[in-house]
Amino acid sequence: SEYAYTLRFGLPLKWKSSRSCFKDILNRSDYLAFEQSGLNSLDDILEAPSEKLSKIIENKCKLKQVNDKLKSFKEEVEMQINNITLTQNSKQAPAITANEPETVEIDGSYERERYLVKINGFPVRLTGKSFKYFLKLAWSRLYTDSGWIYKEDIEIGFNQARYLYRMKNEVSSGINMNWPIVENNRLGYYRLAAEPSKIIINFENLKDHPDYEIKQIVEKQINQNVN
Repeated sequence: SEYAYTLRFGLPLKWKSSRSCFKDILNRSDYLAFEQSGLNSLDDILEAPSEKLSKIIENKCKLKQVNDKLKSFKEEVEMQINNITLTQNSKQAPAITANEPETVEIDGSYERERYLVKINGFPVRLTGKSFKYFLKLAWSRLYTDSGWIYKEDIEIGFNQARYLYRMKNEVSSGINMNWPIVENNRLGYYRLAAEPSKIIINFENLKDHPDYEIKQIVEKQINQNVN
C-alpha cells in the first residue's frame, strides 16, 4: 500500500518506479534535490540533460552509477518495445495489407491542446510530441526513397522508442483497426506502415505550427513544391 511504501522508504509513492530503478544508489536527500530542480518522476529524470543531473548529483561516483542505471534502463525499454513491435508485426503479418489505411491525412488542426490526423477520414487527435513523431514518419515515407527515418532524425537523445510507443498507443486508441502503424528494422530506423500514395500532408495548416522543426519541414517542402 502507499502507506507501507512511504513508511518503509520515507518517500512519496511517486518515487516508487525511481526507487526500483536506482535501488540504494540514491537516498531521500537526492530525491528532495530532484524535486527542488523540478524533476518529479522517473520520466523527468530520464529526459533531464546530463548537465542538469551533474548539478543535482555532485558526487561523481554516485553520478556515474545513476547514469549507468539510466543507460541500462533506456536500452531495456527500447529492447522491450522493439520486441513488442516485431512480435506484433509477425503475428499480424497476414492481416497487415488488409488493415492498412486507405488514407492517412496529416491535417494539423489544433483543438484542446491536440493536433488532428485523419485515418480513413476518421479524426484522431494527438498530443504535440506524438503529432511531431507521426508527421516526421509520414513525411519520410512520402518524400524519401525508402521511407525509413533514423531515430536521431526523429529526435536527438535516448527516448525515441518510448515516445514512438506512446504515439502508437494514442493512434491505436482512436481507430478501430488492426494497423501496426510503425515498422522497425531493429537498426534504429523506423517507417510509417502505409504506402506513400495513401499519405496526405496539409502543409497549409502547418505553416504556423508553433514547433520550429515542423515549420522548417513545411517551409522546405513548400519551397521544393514551388520550384
